[in-house]
Amino acid sequence: MELVSINYSSDLKNLILYLLTEQSRLRSVNDIMPMIGARFYTQLDASQMRNDVIEEDLAKEVQNGRLFRLLAKLGTINERPEFQKDHTWSETGDRYLLKLFRDHLFHQVTEAGTPWIDLSHIVSCLNKVCQLSLSLSPCASLSLPA
Repeated sequence: MELVSINYSSDLKNLILYLLTEQSRLRSVNDIMPMIGARFYTQLDASQMRNDVIEEDLAKEVQNGRLFRLLAKLGTINERPEFQKDHTWSETGDRYLLKLFRDHLFHQVTEAGTPWIDLSHIVSCLNKVCQLSLSLSPCASLSLPA
């Protein structure tokens, strides 16, 4: 017990002594909780806060994956060089709208004519497209014209 007294708190030492001593009746968690209660709730609170952080990180990753899937789908449709002579892949209709949207996302310029790179603009526009598509189907399975 001397080693425990030197290296650990008096609360832990008392708990160990209680568990090691002979008792005529069975011990229950109700007997132990008053000894560890304050530490227990501190640990429970820390665990719940860590869980909140992990859930927030997971939500960010889900958001990133959703936006990446949308960008990948847009990238596979816009300006396919192998279909330049095919009139069904010409810049009309749905594909033209997608090209205009791509230009709106990535080819903005300032009044001076220099490229305007604003990641928040890109993310905001992609989120709006996904929100609009949710009324039709989940964004993850958004079916764009092929």
